[in-house]
Amino acid sequence: MTDLKRNLIGLSLIVLCSLTVPMKKENWTTVLAIDAHLLTYTGLLITGIFTTIYLPIILITLSTTIWIIGILQLRRFMRIWGLFDLIIAIIASLLVLGSTMLEPSILLISLIVLAAELAVVTWLSLSNEEELIKD
Repeated sequence: MTDLKRNLIGLSLIVLCSLTVPMKKENWTTVLAIDAHLLTYTGLLITGIFTTIYLPIILITLSTTIWIIGILQLRRFMRIWGLFDLIIAIIASLLVLGSTMLEPSILLISLIVLAAELAVVTWLSLSNEEELIKD
């Protein structure tokens, strides 16, 4: 399997994973999330895309999707996994991109994306607060 195919399949699996929420197919969520992570991470490592700005974009997309699915499906494990993905995305971005990340424009864009993710997660958590407390 070529590396580009691996990345595309990984990204399509994360889309399918997000479709499990409206389709009420919660039993497929974990399997699709694990497969999406495996294919996306291996595709990123093999292709060398990890040295570009696409790394934080893909990793934060994975984090946001998993975290939102965890909130909407009331799964604590998925919420913790989304937070862990966000931490990995931040650390990997800083380590791999290094001085490139410290350019003002890229740093501003990264912080805006991070703030947007945290805003969406906070809004969903507050709107589903009663159900999340029961979980």
